[in-house]
Amino acid sequence: MKNTDDDQTNWAALWRELVERSNQRKAKVGGDIKYWNKNANHYDDRVRRRWQQPDAIRSFICSRINPHTSVLDIGAGTGAWAALLAQQVDHVTALEPSSGMRTIMQANLAEQGIGNVQIVAGRWPETPLPAHDYVLCAHAMYGAPDLPAFIDRMTAAARSTCFMLIRDSHPDSLMALAAQYVLGQPNDSPNFRVALNVLKQNGLQPEILVDNHNNWRPWHHPGLDEALAEVKQRLGVEHDTQYDAYLHDLLAQNLRPENGELVWPVGVRSVLIYWQV
Repeated sequence: MKNTDDDQTNWAALWRELVERSNQRKAKVGGDIKYWNKNANHYDDRVRRRWQQPDAIRSFICSRINPHTSVLDIGAGTGAWAALLAQQVDHVTALEPSSGMRTIMQANLAEQGIGNVQIVAGRWPETPLPAHDYVLCAHAMYGAPDLPAFIDRMTAAARSTCFMLIRDSHPDSLMALAAQYVLGQPNDSPNFRVALNVLKQNGLQPEILVDNHNNWRPWHHPGLDEALAEVKQRLGVEHDTQYDAYLHDLLAQNLRPENGELVWPVGVRSVLIYWQV
């Protein structure tokens, strides 16, 4: 998938390629479910830190939903969105495939005294669920190789609005530059730009809201060798040395030392894609 011209690229195929590369990395630790079971506590801590900061997307979604309605939260994680929305609607269905995530979500909801969230074990789009007024997917589509099917099921399951919250990598970010050099296109992982074009190629014309608050924690590495290994693994070339010189120089020029580590510049933000059904 070298060509990223909007008129010629098969965006669904590019999304699948990026997801499959990412899933191959997780397969080395036992697959997606085992990965999230192992990292559920770390994920919950990270979400709690991020949610302490202002977020235009959270405010916007809360302004768009109505009481006496229902929300389907796809890939609910440890329940941050489910807890927030449950306080403003009649009930929430929280779909989550990871048992580790579900256990923490249940504890988080109980701690807040929230009783109108139904937790369901399963994956989207395979798990059959009834229609809801609103359907939300916040950063839970990255492991789904068939994005058109994922989106079609979201649309079919919503009576009012679909919300898709997704990361957007800046086209001049370090990973974008590395991907451009190694892969011939700037997408190192599933992201907003690819997803938006998938939606458009499937006949949808969604609205977009960008959150410019810097809520993403930058990557840290103890040294250049570790940073280089991370980049090569993400790009699927960990056993190929032909790119090492370029990637090493790119990292050496752009990572900054801080407290004995090398810190990446933040090149990611969150974007909300939403559409009426």
